[in-house]
Amino acid sequence: MAAAFGWGALGAAALLVGALVAYQLAPSRTVIAVVMALGTGLLIGSVAFELIDEALKTRTVAWVALSVLVGAAVFTVGDWLLTRHGGGDRKDPEGAQAEGSPLPIVLGSVLDGIPESFVLGLTASRAG
Repeated sequence: MAAAFGWGALGAAALLVGALVAYQLAPSRTVIAVVMALGTGLLIGSVAFELIDEALKTRTVAWVALSVLVGAAVFTVGDWLLTRHGGGDRKDPEGAQAEGSPLPIVLGSVLDGIPESFVLGLTASRAG
């Protein structure tokens, strides 16, 4: 239990450090884009090497591939719907608050949080 708390605290600390660095250094849009691209690549790598590998231990390749494609489609359609309903108008390119409904932000968090929480829960239940 203490180890899980420690790793969780370390992960949360990384978010705070990143926020402080970004606030203090005010990186350019190019630097922000590079960091976001790197994070995206790491996330895709994590899915490809850990989650899909684990899924292949209990399901066929076709089933895992279909599940990944359905998940990607749901996320893509959800993102498109959120953008159409004001999610893209929440901030302008410079980061200033713009007009827009707060509901897409909530829905975007749910769209992101449910699968992540599901996988974390399954991982924790198998580890225990």
